[in-house]
Amino acid sequence: MTAQAMDNGRPLDNNDEAMTLTEHLGELRRRILHSLAALAAGTLVSSFYIDEIVAVLTAPATNLYYMRPAEAFFIYIKIALACGVLLAAPVLFYELWAFLVPALTGRERSALMLFVPSSVLLFWAGCISAGAALFYNLCRRQYCADAFDRKLSGLFPDAGCAFRLYF
Repeated sequence: MTAQAMDNGRPLDNNDEAMTLTEHLGELRRRILHSLAALAAGTLVSSFYIDEIVAVLTAPATNLYYMRPAEAFFIYIKIALACGVLLAAPVLFYELWAFLVPALTGRERSALMLFVPSSVLLFWAGCISAGAALFYNLCRRQYCADAFDRKLSGLFPDAGCAFRLYF
C-alpha cells in the first residue's frame, strides 16, 4: 500500500495541497473582495436603470407620496442594492462554491456537480415567481387603497412610498 498525503483522515487529490490558516484566510479575503466587487458592479448597473425599475415597481400605484425628506433617496438606494444582489448572484454563488470545493473529496465534488447548475436555475425561477407574486400583491394593495380612499375621501392621507415599496 502506498503512502498518501492525508488531511483529517481523507486522502488529498493530486492537485490539492494542505493550506495553512493564513492561506485559508487569504483565500477567504480574496473571495469576499471578488463578491463585493461583483455586488458593487451589479448595484452600479442597476442604478443606471433605477428610474425604469422604480416605474415598473410602482406601476400599480397611482399616487405616491414621500412622507420624509430622505425617504425617496433611501428607496432608490435599497432598490438599486436589491437589484445589484440579483445581478451579482451568479458570481456570489460561484465564489462561495470555489471557496468550499477544496474541502470536498472527489466523490463529493462529482455528486454536487449535479446540484450547482440546478441551484442557479432554481434561484432565477424563484426570483421570477417571487416577482410575479410581489407584482400581484402590489396591484391588490393599490386596488384596496384606492377603494378605501374613495369611501373615506380625505379623512386619511394616502400611504407613503415607503409603505408601498416596503422591504
